[in-house]
Amino acid sequence: MSEFFSVVLCGAIVVETVAYLVASHRHHKGYEKISKTSTFHCLKCNSVYVSREGEKSKACPNCNYRNAELKF
Repeated sequence: MSEFFSVVLCGAIVVETVAYLVASHRHHKGYEKISKTSTFHCLKCNSVYVSREGEKSKACPNCNYRNAELKF
């Protein structure tokens, strides 16, 4: 009886660990696209806009004023 209990317990731990890893991967994947963008705030017209990763400065789409990337 104790062997059966230990096998069931080990199986439950393995299933729970796999479920945790899958959920963690899905959660991380959802934020991957957000983390690859740069956020900008226009000092001239006060608008906020985003662009692809790697750009340190970008012109505002509303007023064409060049702004630096926001750092969080």
